[in-house]
Parts: sequence; C-alpha cells; structure tokens
Amino acid sequence: MIGNRQRNPILSFRFLFRGFTLLAVLLTCMNLSACGVNPVTGERQVMIYSEDQEIAMGKNSYFPALQAQGGEWRLDEGLNRYVEAVGMRLAQVSDRPQLPYRFTVLNNSEPNAWALPGGKIAVNRGLLVELENEAELAAVLSHEIVHAAAQHGAQAAERGLLLQAGVLGVGLASANSRYAGLLEKSALFGASLINQRYSREQESEADFYGMQYMAKAGYDPAAAVTLQEKFVRLFNNENQNWLAGLFASHPPSEQRVEANRRTLSQLPVGGYIGEKEYAKATAFLMEKKEAYEDADKAESIAKEDPAKAMRLAEAARRILPKEAVIHALLGDLYADRQQYPAALASYDEAIRLNDGYYKFFLGRARVEKERGMVTKAAEDFKRSAELLPTAEAYLGLGRIAQGNRQENDAMAYFKKAAGSNSPAGQQAALEMQRIDLPKNPDKYITVKPVRFSGPPDALLVINNSSIPVRGLRLAVVFLLEGRQIAPTQDYAISQTLAAGGQTTIPFSLNLTSDQEDRLSISWAITSLSL
Repeated sequence: MIGNRQRNPILSFRFLFRGFTLLAVLLTCMNLSACGVNPVTGERQVMIYSEDQEIAMGKNSYFPALQAQGGEWRLDEGLNRYVEAVGMRLAQVSDRPQLPYRFTVLNNSEPNAWALPGGKIAVNRGLLVELENEAELAAVLSHEIVHAAAQHGAQAAERGLLLQAGVLGVGLASANSRYAGLLEKSALFGASLINQRYSREQESEADFYGMQYMAKAGYDPAAAVTLQEKFVRLFNNENQNWLAGLFASHPPSEQRVEANRRTLSQLPVGGYIGEKEYAKATAFLMEKKEAYEDADKAESIAKEDPAKAMRLAEAARRILPKEAVIHALLGDLYADRQQYPAALASYDEAIRLNDGYYKFFLGRARVEKERGMVTKAAEDFKRSAELLPTAEAYLGLGRIAQGNRQENDAMAYFKKAAGSNSPAGQQAALEMQRIDLPKNPDKYITVKPVRFSGPPDALLVINNSSIPVRGLRLAVVFLLEGRQIAPTQDYAISQTLAAGGQTTIPFSLNLTSDQEDRLSISWAITSLSL
C-alpha cells in the first residue's frame, strides 16, 4: 500500500493468491535487478524499462499511430482543447502527474479510445458522439490514464508480447489486417499497443483507479457505472461498430459493471456531471454526425454501388465543405471512375485543407502516376511515406524508378515495400523477382537428375519463382565424382515454365548401374525471358 490510499480489495485478494507468479517476478527481479513498485497499484513488478524509455516508446509510436488511425480531427479546435482540458484535469490527480500527457481527438468514426506508454492518449470522434456528458468523457479518459500510469502498455512490451516478430507478423502485419501495409516498427508497435486486449486484471485496475481519479478531480464517478452499463447493452446487441472499436481491446461485462458499483459505494456521493457543458463543446460534432455517417456509408459501398456512394459523398461534402477526408473520399470515387481531373481537384482540396495526413498524398500520387505525371507522383509518394511509411507508397516509388530504368533505386524501394505482407508488399516482392531473375536465374531455377524406373533418365527443371519463364536454355555437365564424363549438353525448353511449375528433359548416357547411382550434374542457365 502506498501511503493511506484506498486499495482495490479484489485486486489485493488476487495478489495474495498469485504465489507462483509472485515468486517468478521476484526471481526475475533478483536476476535482472529491475524490480520496482507499480506507481498505481503499489504491487511489486519487473521494470525493465526506465521511465525515460517508457516515455520514449510512446513518443516514437504516437505520430505513426495517429496517422494509421485516421489522423487528428481539425475541424473544431474548441472541442480538441476541451478534451485536452478534461484529460489534464484528471492527469494532475493521477499517480503519475509528471508524465508528458497529451490528449488528441482522432478523425475516426469507430467508437474507441487508447493510451500509449508515457501518457499519449487519443479518443476517436466516433466515441465522443456516443457520450452524454463530461463525466462520461472523464470516465473514458481516466480509464486510459490508468493504463498509461500503471504501465500496462510498457508491461506488455516487457513481456515481449508485442515486440516479437512472430506476433507482429501473424497479427497486425497479416495480409488481411488494416495495418498490413505499415512498414515502420514504431507504427506497428503503436498499433499493437492500441489493439492489444488488456487482461481482466488490467481492465479492473483501470476501472477501479479511474473512478478514484474521477472523484479526486471532482467528477461524479457514477458516470463510470452508467457508461459500463451502456457498453454491456451494446456488446450484447453485437453492435459491429463497437465490436471493431472499443470492445476489441476493452471488452465490457456484467462483472465489470458490478465491480464498478462496489467501487462507487466506497466513494463520496455526487460530483460534477457537466451535461450542458458537454453538449456545448460537442455541438458542432453532433450537428455534423449525419454527414460523417453518409461519408462512412459511401466508402463502404463504393465498389458495389458507386453511383449511390458518389451521391452520399457529395451530400456529406455540402454539409462539411471543410472536411478534408470527404474531399479525399470524392477523389477516390472519381479515380475509380477514371475521372482523373476531378479526382486530382478533390485531392488538391483535401491537401489544401490538411497537408498532414498521409492518405491524401497517397491517393493523389496514384492518380498522377496513372496520368503520366511521374515527377509529381514521386513527390507525393515520398511525402506520404514521410508521414507514414507504407508498402503502397514504396511500391509506387519503385515502379517509377523502374520506369526510369533506375534499377538499383527500384530494388531499394521494392525491398522496403516487401517488408509488408499486404497486397502491395506481395506485389513489390514480385517486382523484385522480375528485376533479379534475369540477372541471377540460378536463385530461382533448379535442375536435378531424377529416376523414373531405376537409373536417372531425366532432368527435373523447377521454376521456384512467382513469375512464368519462357525461352529457357540450359547448359548441363554430367559428372562422376567431379569428373566430366560427356560433352556439355545444351537443352532448350520450348514451353513456358509456369510460376512454381516444373518439367522434365529426357537424357541418355551409356553408364553402368553403379555409375548411374553416382551421377551428378553441374548446370547453368544460358538464356531466358519473362
């Protein structure tokens, strides 16, 4: 216990019965000399990272995480300042007020909020429209402050759960993940922390101490109970938007609601609710909610019903003419229709309104490249990659360099893009093979003698690349114990050898059975085309 602060009896009970876990922690502490006290819970824990390192983790991941999650919402600076003020009011009564806290509203319709190590916290506008008063906002932010103050993200990194290449490769970097195209480790690490599913104990800590912070800051902690009750109703109704957002990392439950009620019974009654103040601060956002819903709908049906998508996007633009995201959406829709001048005009307007979001430059670069505006496309691909390194940006740069016969540059860009398992990354790996295969065919084509019925009587030729090969010619030397036993043979394969395909070439040598068993070959590819 730290001082005379109130402790969560449930957490204390769990702690008493975690003998094996505690023993492991203490042994680790002895071995690493890195044991400390959790600044929120008062429990002993392994602390591999110093506070400076913890803060650096969050700082390095924050900007890429914002980019990957939709970018900052810029249309109402008053609301941004309001959220920041509520967050800082809570942070100052937290157990780690010295952290460099920052609170950002993201331009994302998913109802979600998250925290990175060191106090970097974000809340989506999609969650703000679902809250009813300032106390509910305080409940959300205090919960995230606890995740940061109690080092939950740093603990995950210490356990190695988020830094292992296997976790990133199988999870966030998988081809069907929204983060598959990210290439920067800090971006993937930030996405890992944002999307990690906290343990029940960590969620219990964030609920319990978050309500303590609310009471200390003068808010009515009952809002944390009513908010969790709302979350449980939405979760039980399987609201897909919520399941993909907040509930993916913060699953609600009746047990959490009941625990919050018990915590509430231990806290002073009443406190600030701020219903009118919240309504005033979010008035613009609430007024424009329908326009954002139209834009989200347009994006979701763009492929199946492009005409309706265009109508919805245009309607959203009329309501929100200064929203860069909607202009970029129109750019995407025009590009899909191959209406390139209109697409470029829409992207230009999006960038004029907000020149700090990677997707706008990426969209414009794709259209510029399609129209042969190669220099401008390269500039926009580079600017996009500066804001958030993605496989798609480096694939575009590689193709431009390839078109300019700058093969070394092309290979460098493709190599960066191929670090992702996304479709763009897979295409980049293919382009690398196209450049490299003619230069180093032996890396991709293998030849070996095979038996059909007894002695070797054919050469098996295998194309291990992902590219069909034509006009393949081979020079083969037959060897016995390293000695050439016949003139070098030249073989031509008339058919196209498919990607991953194989074929056989018959051959005949006058050898004894013993010699046939010891036969080996040396071979070289003398020509091929793609």
